[in-house]
Amino acid sequence: MIFHINNLKLNNKVELLGKKTKYEIRDLYEQSDIFFLPSVCEGIANVVLEAMSMELPVVSSNAGGMQEAISSGANGLLFANYDHLSMTAALLQLCNDFELRKTLGAAARKTAVEQFSLKRYIDVFEAEYQKLID
Repeated sequence: MIFHINNLKLNNKVELLGKKTKYEIRDLYEQSDIFFLPSVCEGIANVVLEAMSMELPVVSSNAGGMQEAISSGANGLLFANYDHLSMTAALLQLCNDFELRKTLGAAARKTAVEQFSLKRYIDVFEAEYQKLID
């Protein structure tokens, strides 16, 4: 990571924060307006689910399982891997449109709570185990 930051001459633009406690991470989410994940390889990133639960609009690559959590335009914005033009356009759109950030953030929270909560996972596992017992 440090190599890429130096290589791209982004030393004055990128700050690596190091290890944080869960409380510090929550504070960072609360200070943020947009969550950006340009990964090229992911499953469903827990960090995206955390950001969504904090009502942050997410801009993410469509790598791996991100499409299971994010419906582009409904609860976040997705772009194709390595598509820096779409990535830039999505970020710029959210930077300039407060209402869209608010709408996507609220929908993201709803998705996180309804589809990815611990209670839902417990209910799904319980139902599957019940099928095995029956």
